[in-house]
Amino acid sequence: MRARVCQIALAAMAAGCFQGAVSGVPGAPDAGEMDPGGDMEPVDFGRLDAAPGDAGPVPECPARDPDFFCVNEPGGSPMPIGRGPFDLPIFVGNDGRCYCGEDVSCDARVARDGSVDLTTGLCGEGPICGACFPNVSGSCAVPALEVGRHDVRINGRLAFQVEVRPEGPRYAFFPACTRPAPEPTADVCGSYELSGPGVSGIDTLCHPSEVAEFARADLRVSASCGSCTDAPGSCEVIVEDSTLRVVPQLLEGQCDVDCPPACFEHELRCITPPLPEGSYVVRVEGGPASRLEVIATAPTPVEVCVGP
Repeated sequence: MRARVCQIALAAMAAGCFQGAVSGVPGAPDAGEMDPGGDMEPVDFGRLDAAPGDAGPVPECPARDPDFFCVNEPGGSPMPIGRGPFDLPIFVGNDGRCYCGEDVSCDARVARDGSVDLTTGLCGEGPICGACFPNVSGSCAVPALEVGRHDVRINGRLAFQVEVRPEGPRYAFFPACTRPAPEPTADVCGSYELSGPGVSGIDTLCHPSEVAEFARADLRVSASCGSCTDAPGSCEVIVEDSTLRVVPQLLEGQCDVDCPPACFEHELRCITPPLPEGSYVVRVEGGPASRLEVIATAPTPVEVCVGP
Protein backbone atom coordinates (compact mmCIF):
# COMPACT_ATOMS: atom_id res chain seq x y z
CA MET A 1 0.00 0.00 0.00
CA ARG A 2 1.17 3.53 -0.71
CA ALA A 3 1.53 6.10 2.02
CA ARG A 4 2.47 9.73 2.41
CA VAL A 5 2.41 11.90 5.50
CA CYS A 6 2.65 15.57 6.25
CA GLN A 7 6.29 16.49 6.50
CA ILE A 8 7.40 18.63 9.40
CA ALA A 9 9.52 21.77 9.42
CA LEU A 10 12.31 23.06 11.56
CA ALA A 11 12.71 26.69 12.50
CA ALA A 12 11.36 28.02 9.20
CA MET A 13 7.86 27.38 10.51
CA ALA A 14 8.24 30.51 12.59
CA ALA A 15 8.78 32.55 9.42
CA GLY A 16 5.14 31.97 8.43
CA CYS A 17 5.97 30.33 5.08
CA PHE A 18 3.59 27.46 5.71
CA GLN A 19 1.42 25.64 8.22
CA GLY A 20 2.65 22.36 9.72
CA ALA A 21 2.22 19.99 12.63
CA VAL A 22 4.76 19.80 15.41
CA SER A 23 4.71 18.78 19.04
CA GLY A 24 2.94 21.48 21.00
CA VAL A 25 0.78 22.73 18.09
CA PRO A 26 -2.99 22.10 18.41
CA GLY A 27 -3.99 18.89 16.70
CA ALA A 28 -0.47 17.48 16.74
CA PRO A 29 0.35 14.27 18.63
CA ASP A 30 2.09 14.73 21.96
CA ALA A 31 5.19 12.77 22.91
CA GLY A 32 3.38 11.43 25.96
CA GLU A 33 0.59 9.92 23.85
CA MET A 34 2.91 7.21 22.60
CA ASP A 35 2.64 5.18 25.81
CA PRO A 36 -0.25 2.70 25.50
CA GLY A 37 -0.53 2.77 29.29
CA GLY A 38 -0.94 6.53 29.30
CA ASP A 39 1.50 7.14 32.15
CA MET A 40 4.63 8.18 30.29
CA GLU A 41 5.95 11.65 30.99
CA PRO A 42 6.34 13.66 27.75
CA VAL A 43 9.95 14.32 26.80
CA ASP A 44 10.71 17.52 24.92
CA PHE A 45 13.21 16.65 22.20
CA GLY A 46 12.81 20.00 20.50
CA ARG A 47 12.01 20.75 16.91
CA LEU A 48 11.86 18.17 14.20
CA ASP A 49 13.97 19.06 11.23
CA ALA A 50 12.23 17.84 8.09
CA ALA A 51 10.79 20.08 5.42
CA PRO A 52 6.98 20.08 5.20
CA GLY A 53 4.79 18.98 2.32
CA ASP A 54 1.17 18.29 1.56
CA ALA A 55 -0.63 14.99 2.04
CA GLY A 56 -1.77 14.63 -1.56
CA PRO A 57 -1.63 11.50 -3.72
CA VAL A 58 1.84 9.96 -3.96
CA PRO A 59 3.14 10.19 -7.53
CA GLU A 60 5.49 7.72 -9.17
CA CYS A 61 8.90 8.92 -8.01
CA PRO A 62 12.40 7.98 -9.18
CA ALA A 63 13.86 5.32 -6.89
CA ARG A 64 15.76 6.74 -3.92
CA ASP A 65 16.82 4.86 -0.82
CA PRO A 66 15.97 6.56 2.49
CA ASP A 67 18.96 7.67 4.53
CA PHE A 68 17.47 6.84 7.91
CA PHE A 69 14.33 5.82 9.81
CA CYS A 70 13.14 7.14 13.18
CA VAL A 71 10.49 6.19 15.74
CA ASN A 72 9.24 7.75 18.98
CA GLU A 73 10.23 11.29 18.00
CA PRO A 74 7.82 14.09 19.00
CA GLY A 75 5.07 14.37 16.42
CA GLY A 76 6.23 11.10 14.84
CA SER A 77 5.22 7.46 15.03
CA PRO A 78 5.85 5.13 17.97
CA MET A 79 7.59 1.78 17.70
CA PRO A 80 5.27 -1.01 16.50
CA ILE A 81 3.41 -2.82 19.26
CA GLY A 82 1.30 -5.95 18.73
CA ARG A 83 0.11 -7.24 15.39
CA GLY A 84 -1.56 -4.20 13.86
CA PRO A 85 -0.37 -2.13 10.88
CA PHE A 86 1.94 0.81 11.65
CA ASP A 87 3.58 3.84 10.06
CA LEU A 88 7.35 3.84 9.63
CA PRO A 89 8.74 7.40 9.25
CA ILE A 90 11.52 7.63 6.63
CA PHE A 91 13.98 10.46 5.97
CA VAL A 92 16.05 11.46 2.96
CA GLY A 93 18.95 13.83 3.62
CA ASN A 94 21.38 14.89 6.33
CA ASP A 95 24.01 14.54 3.62
CA GLY A 96 25.07 18.19 3.37
CA ARG A 97 22.56 19.03 0.61
CA CYS A 98 19.52 21.32 0.71
CA TYR A 99 15.98 19.94 0.60
CA CYS A 100 12.78 21.96 0.29
CA GLY A 101 9.69 19.78 0.60
CA GLU A 102 10.23 17.11 -2.07
CA ASP A 103 7.79 14.19 -2.03
CA VAL A 104 9.07 10.98 -0.46
CA SER A 105 7.13 7.94 -1.68
CA CYS A 106 6.95 4.49 -0.13
CA ASP A 107 5.15 1.27 -0.99
CA ALA A 108 5.35 -1.45 1.70
CA ARG A 109 4.54 -5.12 1.22
CA VAL A 110 4.96 -8.14 3.49
CA ALA A 111 6.37 -11.36 2.03
CA ARG A 112 5.20 -14.83 3.02
CA ASP A 113 8.24 -15.32 5.25
CA GLY A 114 7.35 -12.18 7.24
CA SER A 115 10.04 -9.98 5.72
CA VAL A 116 9.13 -6.52 4.45
CA ASP A 117 9.78 -5.01 1.02
CA LEU A 118 9.89 -1.21 0.77
CA THR A 119 9.87 0.51 -2.62
CA THR A 120 10.90 4.12 -2.02
CA GLY A 121 11.47 7.19 -4.18
CA LEU A 122 12.07 10.95 -4.18
CA CYS A 123 10.11 13.29 -6.46
CA GLY A 124 11.21 16.54 -8.03
CA GLU A 125 11.76 19.91 -6.45
CA GLY A 126 9.84 20.89 -3.35
CA PRO A 127 7.14 23.57 -3.11
CA ILE A 128 9.03 25.86 -0.69
CA CYS A 129 11.07 28.22 -2.86
CA GLY A 130 14.44 29.21 -1.47
CA ALA A 131 14.18 26.95 1.59
CA CYS A 132 17.08 24.81 2.74
CA PHE A 133 16.26 21.98 5.11
CA PRO A 134 18.66 19.19 6.10
CA ASN A 135 16.17 16.51 5.06
CA VAL A 136 12.67 15.66 3.88
CA SER A 137 10.47 12.95 5.32
CA GLY A 138 7.64 10.61 4.43
CA SER A 139 6.05 7.52 5.87
CA CYS A 140 5.64 3.85 4.96
CA ALA A 141 2.30 2.27 5.88
CA VAL A 142 3.48 -1.22 6.85
CA PRO A 143 0.88 -4.01 7.04
CA ALA A 144 0.48 -6.04 10.22
CA LEU A 145 3.48 -8.14 11.27
CA GLU A 146 3.91 -10.93 13.79
CA VAL A 147 5.74 -10.14 17.03
CA GLY A 148 9.52 -10.46 16.58
CA ARG A 149 12.31 -9.14 14.34
CA HIS A 150 11.74 -8.86 10.60
CA ASP A 151 14.19 -8.30 7.75
CA VAL A 152 13.44 -5.19 5.69
CA ARG A 153 14.56 -4.81 2.06
CA ILE A 154 14.78 -1.38 0.42
CA ASN A 155 14.36 -1.35 -3.34
CA GLY A 156 15.32 -5.01 -3.49
CA ARG A 157 18.29 -5.25 -1.11
CA LEU A 158 18.55 -6.23 2.55
CA ALA A 159 18.87 -3.03 4.61
CA PHE A 160 17.84 -3.36 8.29
CA GLN A 161 15.48 -5.10 10.71
CA VAL A 162 12.33 -3.87 12.41
CA GLU A 163 11.20 -5.23 15.77
CA VAL A 164 7.53 -5.65 16.70
CA ARG A 165 7.05 -5.85 20.47
CA PRO A 166 4.22 -7.83 22.08
CA GLU A 167 1.22 -6.09 23.56
CA GLY A 168 0.82 -5.97 27.32
CA PRO A 169 4.10 -4.92 28.97
CA ARG A 170 4.74 -1.22 29.46
CA TYR A 171 7.70 -0.29 27.33
CA ALA A 172 9.75 2.86 27.65
CA PHE A 173 9.25 4.73 24.39
CA PHE A 174 12.76 5.97 23.73
CA PRO A 175 13.48 7.94 20.53
CA ALA A 176 15.54 5.87 18.08
CA CYS A 177 16.97 6.28 14.58
CA THR A 178 18.37 3.65 12.22
CA ARG A 179 20.63 4.05 9.21
CA PRO A 180 20.06 1.14 6.81
CA ALA A 181 22.88 -0.94 5.41
CA PRO A 182 24.43 0.54 2.25
CA GLU A 183 24.83 -1.54 -0.87
CA PRO A 184 28.04 -3.63 -0.46
CA THR A 185 30.91 -2.09 -2.43
CA ALA A 186 32.83 -5.38 -2.61
CA ASP A 187 30.11 -7.96 -3.14
CA VAL A 188 32.05 -11.13 -2.34
CA CYS A 189 29.10 -13.42 -1.60
CA GLY A 190 26.06 -11.93 -3.34
CA SER A 191 23.85 -13.14 -0.49
CA TYR A 192 23.78 -11.69 3.04
CA GLU A 193 22.02 -11.95 6.37
CA LEU A 194 22.02 -9.32 9.12
CA SER A 195 23.92 -10.29 12.22
CA GLY A 196 22.18 -10.18 15.58
CA PRO A 197 21.90 -6.78 17.28
CA GLY A 198 25.15 -5.71 18.92
CA VAL A 199 27.89 -6.97 16.63
CA SER A 200 30.93 -8.52 18.27
CA GLY A 201 34.14 -7.16 16.83
CA ILE A 202 33.07 -3.49 16.76
CA ASP A 203 36.09 -1.85 18.38
CA THR A 204 36.11 1.79 17.21
CA LEU A 205 33.69 4.67 17.85
CA CYS A 206 34.05 8.17 16.33
CA HIS A 207 31.84 11.24 16.73
CA PRO A 208 32.06 15.05 17.13
CA SER A 209 32.99 16.22 20.60
CA GLU A 210 29.92 18.50 20.71
CA VAL A 211 26.83 19.35 18.68
CA ALA A 212 24.16 22.05 18.87
CA GLU A 213 21.01 21.29 20.84
CA PHE A 214 18.20 19.68 18.84
CA ALA A 215 20.67 18.65 16.15
CA ARG A 216 21.16 15.10 14.93
CA ALA A 217 24.67 13.81 15.64
CA ASP A 218 26.51 11.64 13.13
CA LEU A 219 28.42 8.71 14.62
CA ARG A 220 30.73 6.12 13.06
CA VAL A 221 31.56 2.66 14.39
CA SER A 222 33.81 0.08 12.82
CA ALA A 223 35.16 -3.43 13.13
CA SER A 224 38.86 -3.10 12.37
CA CYS A 225 39.45 -6.79 11.70
CA GLY A 226 36.37 -8.30 10.07
CA SER A 227 35.89 -11.06 7.52
CA CYS A 228 36.30 -10.53 3.78
CA THR A 229 32.82 -11.97 3.26
CA ASP A 230 31.07 -9.43 5.50
CA ALA A 231 29.95 -5.87 4.68
CA PRO A 232 28.81 -2.77 6.61
CA GLY A 233 25.25 -3.18 7.86
CA SER A 234 22.66 -1.10 9.70
CA CYS A 235 23.15 1.02 12.82
CA GLU A 236 20.49 2.03 15.34
CA VAL A 237 20.92 4.74 17.99
CA ILE A 238 18.51 4.72 20.93
CA VAL A 239 18.31 7.70 23.32
CA GLU A 240 17.82 6.24 26.78
CA ASP A 241 17.79 9.28 29.08
CA SER A 242 21.43 10.50 29.01
CA THR A 243 22.80 7.43 27.21
CA LEU A 244 23.04 6.99 23.45
CA ARG A 245 22.90 3.23 22.95
CA VAL A 246 24.43 2.27 19.61
CA VAL A 247 23.27 -1.06 18.14
CA PRO A 248 25.20 -2.06 14.99
CA GLN A 249 24.50 -5.03 12.71
CA LEU A 250 26.85 -6.33 10.01
CA LEU A 251 25.83 -7.89 6.71
CA GLU A 252 27.22 -11.42 7.01
CA GLY A 253 28.08 -13.05 3.70
CA GLN A 254 26.37 -16.39 3.08
CA CYS A 255 29.09 -18.17 1.13
CA ASP A 256 32.20 -20.30 1.57
CA VAL A 257 35.24 -18.24 0.64
CA ASP A 258 38.86 -18.59 1.72
CA CYS A 259 39.68 -15.10 2.95
CA PRO A 260 43.30 -13.92 2.69
CA PRO A 261 45.20 -13.68 6.00
CA ALA A 262 44.44 -10.00 6.49
CA CYS A 263 42.03 -7.75 8.39
CA PHE A 264 39.08 -6.17 6.59
CA GLU A 265 37.66 -3.01 8.16
CA HIS A 266 33.90 -2.49 8.09
CA GLU A 267 32.64 1.01 8.98
CA LEU A 268 29.00 1.71 9.83
CA ARG A 269 27.42 5.17 9.89
CA CYS A 270 24.85 6.04 12.57
CA ILE A 271 22.61 9.03 13.29
CA THR A 272 20.84 10.17 16.46
CA PRO A 273 17.40 11.70 17.00
CA PRO A 274 17.45 15.45 17.75
CA LEU A 275 19.15 15.83 21.14
CA PRO A 276 18.28 18.26 23.95
CA GLU A 277 21.09 20.11 25.71
CA GLY A 278 23.10 17.93 28.06
CA SER A 279 25.98 15.49 28.43
CA TYR A 280 25.52 12.03 26.91
CA VAL A 281 27.38 8.75 27.23
CA VAL A 282 27.74 7.11 23.82
CA ARG A 283 27.86 3.35 24.34
CA VAL A 284 28.26 0.75 21.58
CA GLU A 285 26.70 -2.61 22.40
CA GLY A 286 29.60 -5.03 22.68
CA GLY A 287 32.11 -2.23 22.04
CA PRO A 288 33.64 1.06 23.20
CA ALA A 289 32.06 4.05 24.97
CA SER A 290 32.66 7.80 24.91
CA ARG A 291 30.98 11.11 25.82
CA LEU A 292 29.15 13.66 23.64
CA GLU A 293 28.23 17.19 24.72
CA VAL A 294 25.07 18.89 23.37
CA ILE A 295 25.23 22.65 23.90
CA ALA A 296 22.91 25.65 23.46
CA THR A 297 25.62 27.83 21.88
CA ALA A 298 27.38 27.39 18.55
CA PRO A 299 29.54 24.24 18.76
CA THR A 300 33.21 24.08 17.82
CA PRO A 301 33.56 20.31 17.55
CA VAL A 302 36.64 18.18 17.11
CA GLU A 303 36.47 14.51 16.19
CA VAL A 304 36.66 12.09 19.10
CA CYS A 305 37.65 8.49 18.38
CA VAL A 306 37.83 5.66 20.89
CA GLY A 307 39.41 2.35 19.93
CA PRO A 308 42.66 0.64 18.95
